Amino acid sequence: MRVITLLADCLLWLAPRTFIRLAPESWLISLCHRTKKEKWLGNFQLGDRVIRLPGNVAVKYGAGVLPGEAATQHYAYQHVDPDIVRVPQVYRYFQDRSSPAWPTGYLFMEYIPGQNLKELINLDANDKITKRVTRIISHLGEIKGGTVPGPVGGGVPYGYLWGDDGAKTEFSSLVDVNAWINRRIELLEKTVDLTAYPLVLCHMDLCRRNIILMEDKSICLLDWGRRVALYRFDYQGALCKPEMDLVMIRRAFHIPAPSL
Repeated sequence: MRVITLLADCLLWLAPRTFIRLAPESWLISLCHRTKKEKWLGNFQLGDRVIRLPGNVAVKYGAGVLPGEAATQHYAYQHVDPDIVRVPQVYRYFQDRSSPAWPTGYLFMEYIPGQNLKELINLDANDKITKRVTRIISHLGEIKGGTVPGPVGGGVPYGYLWGDDGAKTEFSSLVDVNAWINRRIELLEKTVDLTAYPLVLCHMDLCRRNIILMEDKSICLLDWGRRVALYRFDYQGALCKPEMDLVMIRRAFHIPAPSL
């Protein structure tokens, strides 16, 4: 076992991306659980964990790391304009089903160095960042998301729009999600019809901790676990009307409205 561990560590240093793509799943799982706490990215005492491996590789793993997150992040990486926004490249995803009732997802991706915006205290003084994130929201709204609502490749949607436990169902059509929304608002004695609107790529959790200001001043969006193809109207995601983009940014970043 020690020989395998040393071999895995050596291969990871020499050719990290090739190793990640070709190594047995058991090797990669062991590697993740042997990583020391100083390589953890963030304070994850509970829930999913993110760690950094040699060769600018990051791993997110846990029961909440689902196939839809990997598929949607890969789709975003392929379709965004990197001159507007960066998305970490996905190297590999698999699930450990040794506990069938509680499978653990492992998402291996590009590590993005830079400053997390949650550490940028005086965001009010940096109006350029706010304008650039506004442009990113508009750009995501230009990326078509197919004809089936939800995560790329299928799955139950999770995020603010869907409640604490997600939508609890997998949508197969625009009609399905429209009916779901109307059931949620029936106590208001109102209905909506959104079936005429196209589905676009949505981030659904656009907040400081999920935004990296890179060394070359590029902006990168992290954590695609709640991202779906949906109508371009959601409040906290990337689904607001163009004229409301700045309002969303101010609310998401806790920036007060300018005095009149």
